[in-house]
Amino acid sequence: MTTISELKRIDENAKPAGADKEWKLAHEFFDDRSRSTTMSINESLGVGIGDNPYPIEVAIFRRVITRLSAVYRAPASRWLLNDAGGRMDDADPAQRALTALFRRARYDVTWRKIDRLRTLFRQVVVRWYPSNGRKCPVARVFAPYNIIRRPSSSEGDILESDHEFALLIGLEPETWEHWQRDPLSGAWAMSIVTAAEGMEESRVESFEESGGVSPYGLLPAALIYDEDPLGQAYLPPRASRTAMQIAINAKSNDLWSLIRGQAHDSIYWSTDDPEELPTETGTGIVAAVPKDAKLIQHSPSPAIKESEAVLRTAIKLWLVSEGIPSADLDDSKTILTGAALRVQERELREKREEQVDLAYTDELVAWEIVRAINDTHAAEWNVRAFGASAGIELELADVEGVTEPKIEQAFWHAEIAAGHASAIDWIRRRDNVPRHEAIKVWARTQVDLANFPTLSTEPPESPGRVGNPGGEREVDPESEPEPKSPPLVFPSLN
Repeated sequence: MTTISELKRIDENAKPAGADKEWKLAHEFFDDRSRSTTMSINESLGVGIGDNPYPIEVAIFRRVITRLSAVYRAPASRWLLNDAGGRMDDADPAQRALTALFRRARYDVTWRKIDRLRTLFRQVVVRWYPSNGRKCPVARVFAPYNIIRRPSSSEGDILESDHEFALLIGLEPETWEHWQRDPLSGAWAMSIVTAAEGMEESRVESFEESGGVSPYGLLPAALIYDEDPLGQAYLPPRASRTAMQIAINAKSNDLWSLIRGQAHDSIYWSTDDPEELPTETGTGIVAAVPKDAKLIQHSPSPAIKESEAVLRTAIKLWLVSEGIPSADLDDSKTILTGAALRVQERELREKREEQVDLAYTDELVAWEIVRAINDTHAAEWNVRAFGASAGIELELADVEGVTEPKIEQAFWHAEIAAGHASAIDWIRRRDNVPRHEAIKVWARTQVDLANFPTLSTEPPESPGRVGNPGGEREVDPESEPEPKSPPLVFPSLN
């Protein structure tokens, strides 16, 4: 049986050189817990204020990762498939049970977090555990530096094809979940291993009731990447991201030091009798000075504006290198909307489209795990079991940038009136909610309209075009005609 120490050596050869160190540093910057690291780096670079216990840390890293994580920015909608392979009706008890399961599991929030972490590390392992408290499977995301693997030589990007792997689940002492696959049956067995330094490993077998084998009939964990790995076990970390964050922090602290040391004039006295010079300074002080004394005032040239410009340029270069519009940091321009914004975010949309294809596959794998765990514990939790044949269909919400409110409203009203979209689609987009929530909003609205009828069917006036909060230019609302919205009649639930 492979020990954890041996598995670490195998994994070290599978990972890119220095990857664990790079991932840990990136995680510190993302979580905004890098103060001690920043102090050490500033000291080694000789920048900033010496012995400063609170150096400046500009949290650009988290902003970049959050901006790049666009797949689950809006909640997705999920349906069970019926016997004919179509979507199950929203009112079906099984579909309602699925919605309740995902609500207990906080599924949308979980996938949003997974999306951000896989963007940060480029890959993560998601392990699902049964939760008796929440009566559903819950996900735990493992960073790649907390994973050690002996991957398959032909399918290194599929966790189920690994010969074995381990997940770090505790420190002091170091504790691992060690998963091993039977080469003949393919069944997975797991044991908890304590591998404290300088001590012999202790191993406790799990799943005693099922003979040490996973009771779910599959591996309750999956690898999720930010792009197609094409068979690679690990995608290398983005070293430029940590380098840019370090440079921005260093420059910010140097700018602080510059302001502190050179933003104020220096005052000197020139005299042959320094002992006669006044020792007190301040407002209202009257003092005698030697007759030959001369006051010298020195004004340094700290170039603060130039240094700030260099700092802003470095941040913009980072954003541009990631495909993020540099206009995000340009406060001298009008806020971009509509076509201009789509052009600026072209690279972001292309990246999202690539990841959407991965998301469909990842969610199908995740559903098989979630369903297996739920069905295994359904009787214990007193919840519905879905069965091994229960399939699922995913619809990711469309994520668009800022648009003109009146134009967007007119477009959707026209689409609904022409029969190309439903009121539920419009409410989903307008309120940024999943489908089942949009249906609730629509149903409540119908009840309100029946009980409290409106005086007019004309849509209310929406606010004008979005302008620049700095107010450097005004847009004439009459310069561009706005399309009129046709009256909208919602169909009855019956």
